[in-house]
Amino acid sequence: SIVNSKTGVEMDPLDDGGGLVDILSVALRLVALRYSDNPSNGPIILDEPFKMLSAKYQPGAIDFIQSASKDFGRQIIMITHNDTLAAMGKVVRIAKDEEGVSHASYD
Repeated sequence: SIVNSKTGVEMDPLDDGGGLVDILSVALRLVALRYSDNPSNGPIILDEPFKMLSAKYQPGAIDFIQSASKDFGRQIIMITHNDTLAAMGKVVRIAKDEEGVSHASYD
């Protein structure tokens, strides 16, 4: 189990479909990046990092990603199909497939 450092609540990472495992996975990747001998200075790209995350954990995930962006001093580009997570972005680009042709727009 893991313990929420803000609330002290103990949680099983496999609860709610394993969505907490998604958060732990991203956190471990960021830690590895932070302590890498050869870190990049470019943006951090996350492809569907929280696809299994239940709605009750989404606000915490949003806080986590925003904090990570500030801590690293880097832009985070996140691909998601989740409207709640997408809404956290400063710039949201929506891509749609129409008859085999992709169209992108800003929201």
